[in-house]
Amino acid sequence: MINVFVYGTLKTGYSRNYILEEHSPGIPCVTVQKFQMKRAGYPFIKPEPKGFPVVGELYEVSDETLKILDQIEGYPHLFKHLKIHVDSKDGMIEALVYVKGDWEEPDYFIEVQPENGVLEYI
Repeated sequence: MINVFVYGTLKTGYSRNYILEEHSPGIPCVTVQKFQMKRAGYPFIKPEPKGFPVVGELYEVSDETLKILDQIEGYPHLFKHLKIHVDSKDGMIEALVYVKGDWEEPDYFIEVQPENGVLEYI
């Protein structure tokens, strides 16, 4: 099983969460690393030392589910994998997160501003 941190349309209540329904409920958590978040219909994050932690959920998924997530997230072009640490009620946990791939971002992406020191896709 693989820990995956989700912060956008895969979170509970969002359009793609149905993919994760067969797994245990997502555990609320926040990244230890700092990121910049932008959005235009869907969000993406990219590492940014002067950025902010990201609020999301942690899921434990099978290899098969990870392959499905890779397909819908456009891995490895639109999004790529990054190993990070998240802080949850169960302590510090290592997880995989989808971050922006190596593509030129269009001007219409809007930077998400932090609230209370964290970034969250709402």
